[in-house]
Amino acid sequence: MTPELEKSLRDDFKSLFEKVDYFDCGDGWEPIVRELSSKIVNITDKVRATCIKQKWGGLRFYFNLLQQELDRQDYKKLEADIDQLVKQAEDKADQICEVCGAKAAGVSSGFVQTLCELHLAKQKAHSLTNTYEKSLEKIDALRRAQAGDGADWNRLIVDPIIEHRKRAGLPPDPKIVRQPEIKTETSNENRRSEAEDL
Repeated sequence: MTPELEKSLRDDFKSLFEKVDYFDCGDGWEPIVRELSSKIVNITDKVRATCIKQKWGGLRFYFNLLQQELDRQDYKKLEADIDQLVKQAEDKADQICEVCGAKAAGVSSGFVQTLCELHLAKQKAHSLTNTYEKSLEKIDALRRAQAGDGADWNRLIVDPIIEHRKRAGLPPDPKIVRQPEIKTETSNENRRSEAEDL
């Protein structure tokens, strides 16, 4: 959420958001958060939001009640009422693009987000571009490896596999071998010419 929208929410609902460090959701959900906040403060001033964020494509609004100021029966009823309001807001956010507030068309893959058609298409295009660029890097590494230089091959292909196996607690695979790296003469010549310039 932009700092301006976040400041506006904090200014309008000071006590509700006094414990929230930041709002980790898109601008498109600000009207939903604002509407929910308004409903909460109209019921009670005994609620403190603790976290407002996007998680797995959905809005999450976490809160605490000031227990010391409520008896047990009032606490349970108030908690149920606020839970119901939060659930309604979270359900509403599932239908709204978190970026712009338009009607949602679907949920993106990878980093899960609820998006409209436009932002879903932009996210897919960005993802495809990144995949394409990474593929080109790997193809270039393969070409350089065939020419005898294993530095890029090791960095892009072998090292990630070795690291993954380590993190997964798997033994080293004897078929996965780092390739020798060629030290180029050009770098040595550059160092010599730089030294001569001094």
